[in-house]
Amino acid sequence: MTLLLTAWMSWLPAKRFVANDLKEDELRVVTWNVGYFSPVTNKNVRDIDLDVIASLLTDVTPDVVILQELASIEQAQQITQILGPNWFCHSAKTGHGEQVIAILSASEFLTTDSFECGGRMTLGASLQTRTNQSLYVVGVHSPHPARGVAENIENIKCALDHATARSEDIRIITGDMNCNFDPNGNNEGGTTNGSNAKYKDSYTRNEA
Repeated sequence: MTLLLTAWMSWLPAKRFVANDLKEDELRVVTWNVGYFSPVTNKNVRDIDLDVIASLLTDVTPDVVILQELASIEQAQQITQILGPNWFCHSAKTGHGEQVIAILSASEFLTTDSFECGGRMTLGASLQTRTNQSLYVVGVHSPHPARGVAENIENIKCALDHATARSEDIRIITGDMNCNFDPNGNNEGGTTNGSNAKYKDSYTRNEA
């Protein structure tokens, strides 16, 4: 099954999240844009915050973490080292300035790949879950629609196509997609220029 988490999570009823209440059969995937919400030119995270990021990630006991807007490959490696010796890292520059995207995992990667989607480098990683299921994770940081709606759609569709072609038991696409994926075509606080219907077509065909 291909899960587009940004859309899927939007429609779940509210449920209190208990960070350390990790059930035996639960898979916990965390995505986090660690960049700064500010009008500065360089919004990428600073080295001074890496310890805090790692500490907060430890608190939520994730199996897999996808980080966006890191400033360097070294930052991704440093966070992985802080998380512990049993953590693994796959990272790459996205092609947007110096921004880096990373997939971190508490299980060793079986395979990793990097591929361009909509002008942005996108990451894939295959691993075995704690419940002995095969998992493929696609980590994305989609171009903002303000930079080009077509590029945003192409990035998301490309990631969906890539995951759909995989044979793992579970396939997850997650990250910062810069889109609200409203299946009703309403455009509140998300996509712009009336393009939401195109987004709907790009993901509903792969929801099964």
